[in-house]
Amino acid sequence: MLRKSLLKKYGEKVEGVTFSLSKNIDPEQALELYRTTDFLDGNETTDTIRKMFRSSFAAVSAKETATGKLLGFFRAISDGMGDAFLLDLLVHPSYRKRGIGEALVRLLSGFLAEKGISWILCVGVPGTEKFYEKCGGKKMEGHTSYRFPGCGE
Repeated sequence: MLRKSLLKKYGEKVEGVTFSLSKNIDPEQALELYRTTDFLDGNETTDTIRKMFRSSFAAVSAKETATGKLLGFFRAISDGMGDAFLLDLLVHPSYRKRGIGEALVRLLSGFLAEKGISWILCVGVPGTEKFYEKCGGKKMEGHTSYRFPGCGE
C-alpha cells in the first residue's frame, strides 16, 4: 500500500488523476497503452500483459479520476530485499507533460525504498536523462549497462 505521505507529496499534485499501487492493472487497457506508445513489438496479447504484471514485484498506475481510463503505469521487478529494476514507464501521449510520469517514478521508487530496497535502477533511452534526474535519479558513473542476447538474436 502506498503511504498517504507519498501520495500527498507526489500524487495529489496531478489534478484529475488517481494513483494506486497494484499489480492488478486491467490487461486490455495496459495493452492498448503499450500499443499507443509503440513500446512493444506488437505480438503481445492480454495474457502476455497479465503475466508481465503478475511477475512484477510492484506496479503503480495512474487513472483519470472521472472515467477510470488508464493513463500510465510503471512496474518493478525485485528480489524484495536489496535490488529492484524499474520497467516500462508509460504515459499516454495525450497526457504527457502534466507530471504523471514524475509522480509514477517517485511513487514507485518511494514505495521500494520504504521496503528497504537500496539499489533501485532503471535504464533510460537516450534523451531521458533530464527527466530521470528531475525525478531524483542519479546517473551511475563508473557503471555500464549490458544487454545479453536472447533466443533468436
